[in-house]
Amino acid sequence: SSFIARREAVVSTQSTGEEEDRRPRFKKKVRLSSEEIECLELESGPNVVTFSVTTRLQGTTRCTCTVYLWDYTDKVIISDIDGTITRSDVFGHILPWVGKDWTQNNIAKLFTAIENNGYKFLYLSSRAIGQASMTKTFLKSIKQNGVGIPEGPMLLSPDSLLRAIKDELVLRQP
Repeated sequence: SSFIARREAVVSTQSTGEEEDRRPRFKKKVRLSSEEIECLELESGPNVVTFSVTTRLQGTTRCTCTVYLWDYTDKVIISDIDGTITRSDVFGHILPWVGKDWTQNNIAKLFTAIENNGYKFLYLSSRAIGQASMTKTFLKSIKQNGVGIPEGPMLLSPDSLLRAIKDELVLRQP
């Protein structure tokens, strides 16, 4: 489920003790309309967004992510991570956990050359959403002869870690 939501008609003011919070309030919703997306005032490229969810029981929890705004004319390369950026699915999942480099030779040079030709990258994986931070760190850590891979959004499986590993590595059905 998503914490992106629709804007309420009235912007409420919430006192935090030191300052008033005058940001628009949103309600939980899965899909946004074009008008609702416009209200986010995204700029072209990466935008850092923080979602907060407040419940009576657990208080406020915040989740920060990057939302990419691209033009419909942008050229996009969709690259799998395990078995494409890494040399294999199995070791691509496991070896980065223990600090071993298992990336394809010259993948950073290839992807950078593609980016230099005007393409943007979207990274795709059947890794579990719970591995998002580790996967993002892994992608940012790839450096081959001082060259990293291009920045881009990452789409992961909404499944649990154990389910994603079973599907990808055991059943071979990501």
